[in-house]
Amino acid sequence: MEQKRWGEAQIFLERLRGVDNPYWSNEKHGELNLRFKALIRDNGKIRRAQKLAKGRSQSGYEKALELLASIELNSPLYNEAQEAQVEIADQLLAKARQELAGGNGTGALAIANLLPDNSSYTAERFDLQTLARALATADRGTPADLELAIAEASRVTSDRPLYDRAQRMIARWQRDTEFVGYLDRAKRIAARGTAADYTDAIAQARRVPESSGQYSEAQRLVGTWSEEWQRQRDQPRLDRARETAQGGSVNQLQSAIAVASKIPKNSPLGSEATADIRQWRSQLERRQDQPILNRAQTYASGQNWSQAVQVAQSLANSDRALSDRAQRLVSQWQREQSAQKNWQVAQQTAASNTIDGLTRALAIAQRIGNGTAVYSQVRQGMDRWSRQVVTQARQQGAFDSATAIGWLQKIPQGTSGYALAQQQIRQWRSQSQPKPAPAVPQPFIIENPPSSDANPEVSL
Repeated sequence: MEQKRWGEAQIFLERLRGVDNPYWSNEKHGELNLRFKALIRDNGKIRRAQKLAKGRSQSGYEKALELLASIELNSPLYNEAQEAQVEIADQLLAKARQELAGGNGTGALAIANLLPDNSSYTAERFDLQTLARALATADRGTPADLELAIAEASRVTSDRPLYDRAQRMIARWQRDTEFVGYLDRAKRIAARGTAADYTDAIAQARRVPESSGQYSEAQRLVGTWSEEWQRQRDQPRLDRARETAQGGSVNQLQSAIAVASKIPKNSPLGSEATADIRQWRSQLERRQDQPILNRAQTYASGQNWSQAVQVAQSLANSDRALSDRAQRLVSQWQREQSAQKNWQVAQQTAASNTIDGLTRALAIAQRIGNGTAVYSQVRQGMDRWSRQVVTQARQQGAFDSATAIGWLQKIPQGTSGYALAQQQIRQWRSQSQPKPAPAVPQPFIIENPPSSDANPEVSL
């Protein structure tokens, strides 16, 4: 057990129980077994404490110290627990010093309070707690708070472990007393609330050097006052631009955009100005481009599709406000243009009045989509041409039905000639099928007639 060879210790305990001696197998075995269990328990506490300390969290340190403190003085592992406690205390001291150096008085105080009540740490624990409280007081930033912090830190005398650090902190706070005065004056100036006052207040706050404990507060105030100064500078510009844009003319919208564009994007009003400019630019582009679209639509209403596309194409290819609408119209007019061209080609092809011309014209016209301006004319033309194909096919079918059927099969479904063509095809195919031969009557034959001798009464 002293060597922490727990498995072997347990084996010997079991053997001791079987010794043929009541003193050793009962009394002494029970005593050693209790001690064994206590050692196992304390060893577990030490291991858990060390694991918690590795996490380096405040709650982990606190729980680790509680576990180690629960190991009693009469435990064989008491010294080991004390050594583990020293290691953790050293980590806490280093962490508390780090928090103190970083200016986190509250964090340093919380860690210092975790240090065990041990004479080895009493002096430094006292110094850390004292300086941490002083730092937390100084962070409030008023001249009175700085005086209180200096008085608190002065309690760390020259014979204390953290005396040098206390003196550096006191010297910094004494300098900060002057810088706090700058900030107080800056706050009083900024309270008057004009743009000029904010400018003066910012100049005062910028006198606080980076080495000062008041530097972060000074920078925060400079940021706040800079925003207010920008707001006061830019709000009249934005108001003037909005008022101008209400007129809605091209010149007024252009003027409003120019004024609002002077507001920087990093201004507190930058996002508002950007949104307004986007809206006004859209209105402006609509006013500038609507006449172009109107002219294109005038050409389209006269079915001059190519001219309509030409006028609107540049607008459709842009990223301006009406580009989406122009794209839709250009696509529609291009379909109309294609339909018109196909219709013209179909009519020219059908003008030959030959089977080849008529069937080709039907195939071309079939590509013209429904909803186009020429579609009704296309349907009439297809009906007429399909009937002409039927007429010529019937003439051809009088001596060559196979060729005529090929012509009729090229007539598209949905035309007025389609049903006539299908009827004619069925008729010719029916006529071309061979008719079955008529049945030939068979003579009546008597097989194996009886002889006259056998039946003299039958006369043949």
